[in-house]
Amino acid sequence: MSEIDINEYLPVFIDEAREYLQILNEKLLVLEEHPGDLDAIREIFRAAHTLKGMSATMGFTHMAEVTHLMESALQPFRDKEGAVLPEELIDMLFRVLDYLQAQVDNLAAGGDIEPPEEDLLNALKEAASGKVPTGTASASEKKEEKQEAKKETSGEPIQFELNDYDILVIEDAVKAGNVVAKIHVRMREGTMMKSVRAYMVVKTIEDHEGEVVKSVPPAEDIEQEKFDRDIFFLAIFPQGTNVDEVKKKIELIAEIESVEVEVIKDVEALKQTEEKPTEEKKEEKHGEVQPQVQAQKAAAKGEKKEKKGEHKEKHHIEQLIRVPLSKLDKLMNLVGELVIYRTELQVAKEKNSQEALEGVIERIGRSIIELQNEVMSMRMTPMAFVFRRFPRMVRDLAKRFGKKVEFIIEGEETEIDRSILDKLGDPLVHLLRNAIDHGIETPEERVAKGKPEEGHLWLRAYAEGNYVFIEVEDDGRGIDPDKVKQKAIEKGLISPEEAETLTKREIYELLFRPGFSTAEKVTDVSGRGVGLDVVKAVIEQLGGSIEIQSELGKGTKFILRLPLTLAIITALLVTVGDEVYAIPLGSVDEVVEKDDRMKKTQVGEVFILRGDVLPVYYLKDVFKVPTAGEGQHLVVVRSAGTRAAIVIDDLIGQQEIVIKPLKGKYVGVPYISGATILGDGTIALITDLTQLLMGGRE
Repeated sequence: MSEIDINEYLPVFIDEAREYLQILNEKLLVLEEHPGDLDAIREIFRAAHTLKGMSATMGFTHMAEVTHLMESALQPFRDKEGAVLPEELIDMLFRVLDYLQAQVDNLAAGGDIEPPEEDLLNALKEAASGKVPTGTASASEKKEEKQEAKKETSGEPIQFELNDYDILVIEDAVKAGNVVAKIHVRMREGTMMKSVRAYMVVKTIEDHEGEVVKSVPPAEDIEQEKFDRDIFFLAIFPQGTNVDEVKKKIELIAEIESVEVEVIKDVEALKQTEEKPTEEKKEEKHGEVQPQVQAQKAAAKGEKKEKKGEHKEKHHIEQLIRVPLSKLDKLMNLVGELVIYRTELQVAKEKNSQEALEGVIERIGRSIIELQNEVMSMRMTPMAFVFRRFPRMVRDLAKRFGKKVEFIIEGEETEIDRSILDKLGDPLVHLLRNAIDHGIETPEERVAKGKPEEGHLWLRAYAEGNYVFIEVEDDGRGIDPDKVKQKAIEKGLISPEEAETLTKREIYELLFRPGFSTAEKVTDVSGRGVGLDVVKAVIEQLGGSIEIQSELGKGTKFILRLPLTLAIITALLVTVGDEVYAIPLGSVDEVVEKDDRMKKTQVGEVFILRGDVLPVYYLKDVFKVPTAGEGQHLVVVRSAGTRAAIVIDDLIGQQEIVIKPLKGKYVGVPYISGATILGDGTIALITDLTQLLMGGRE
């Protein structure tokens, strides 16, 4: 198949292949529980057959061969009533599935198809010939073996790729007395969500008013996690910056193994070619920064590498969303209407008819709202798209740790914006892994505590207003607040006196501190706190929040609150002083006048509304807005089951707004979830009601 054909059809292949891999995953789990389930066997056979045809058409011969052998291995059981698959064969099919999944992931990342491991291929051939396959190492064992055997031996010449502008910027910075530094960050082996760790390093640099000029590998590769463990940053800091302080802050980020910083005095040093350090050289030159291999010159020039039987070109994979034909027809009709209205608008202008002009504008407005709703509905994707990946992972981890776990998924039909959903996979993996490893006890422990030997793990989703809530809950050990406080004191995060004043919620918040862990031992699936800082960072990047609820001995629940969409919402625009704020309309119950129903109490002002006592929040105090008045109106809002009254100066009205996420140093600003630009060019900040109601009066 030509390169043009590959570029055109590869995204479709990846999208459809993932669907069939999901079918294989689900049916293999059924087959493990019921080895003689003929319907499951036939579904697996059909999925393997379809994948074989798709792979062969695309020229992916390794995948085609493996799926063909799968068919042959299943054929005798598919045609025979009452046949039961041996446990060894089911285990092997899981390993085949892991191989296929890895190859599709490689393609999606712009990589190549790799041949299967020889022992797996031999086992497949045995099964295809009617024999029971001999044992092969599991996917996780293979991964561990590769990690153990992996050695950094590359010594190829590399350098930061600096253009004339970069060099000019650096020279000017050095002349001005600013601090130019190379920062080498090495992550621990097996680190999950490496791109998020890298983001946290960059944020730390920016927090010290630094600016990253270049990185090795480049930013795009970092974002797509196309690197091993090392990243090199070239950054400029203001004059007088203590780079040792920057280094210490980066070292606090979880999963960072080492940080090395070198201040650059001469820009010429950056133009010189250096060697990537081997492990031995790193020991000899401890403390020096050695830039990592960026890319071979041949690759930089676009040189093609071909591997027999496989397509080896790199591709940019477009993200796909399947859209029903009926929705496309609806869009086409709406666009057709807008074309007609454009003509009517021109006629009304020529006739200078105010009445005709207003009529056309009204019809255009209705069509735009319909068009907006249709486009938004296309972006919405059921949570099942991500949730269905996890039963297999839970099954594997439970077997690995000798635990019995019933995994219960609820609300997978709940829909959320696809752009949010795509970023939820890794945080949920972290939470589920922690629940199995550290939360749920072994069968023996559970029985000794009077619990059923089988633990329960829930993953549920539900919508409320403009938000989607995701809960990961287990009925395991729970979190010991005293243990958390003790660890925090040992790490110097809080003093013993401060520990005594903390509420339960504040104690759990300590778990989100970088590097905090209550685990007694460190494993690749460690205890509560391992990776929770990264989970929180990802959720906050998406405009959401995370909360922990736990009861010692009974279990733990993580609650993720996420916006329904990152695109457009309806909001109530209000003013406080000269500032404009947007309150998501889905959280607004009503607007009332400020009057004598306002009462002062020991914990602050409250508003009595039809017998309900509502805490009062002044936006002028929350956002430190200079304003002479005390507010005229109260907006009654509801979020996460809590109601409150927010004091404002005036109302502008209801409006559809386009959400713009905050960037750079504005990420994480308290009580703000984003911003929008109004029709007159005014910038309005969007209030984060859940965060406000939790801490706006502290």
